[in-house]
Amino acid sequence: SVGMTAGWPCLQIGAFETPQGESRKTVIVLNEAKDSANFVLYDGDDLILSASIPPRSIQTLLLD
Repeated sequence: SVGMTAGWPCLQIGAFETPQGESRKTVIVLNEAKDSANFVLYDGDDLILSASIPPRSIQTLLLD
């Protein structure tokens, strides 16, 4: 889990591989702020996803 904050509410991200394996990953993003937050996911040097999360929300991403 990673939390990004500098005096503002947190943007938290947690990631794990599913029990099925096969390089399938689940990413959970939590935005505690009252504003939207942009985020980018990388796997090493490879860009996987660039997205935005609405204020005070949770997103679950399933990556194959």
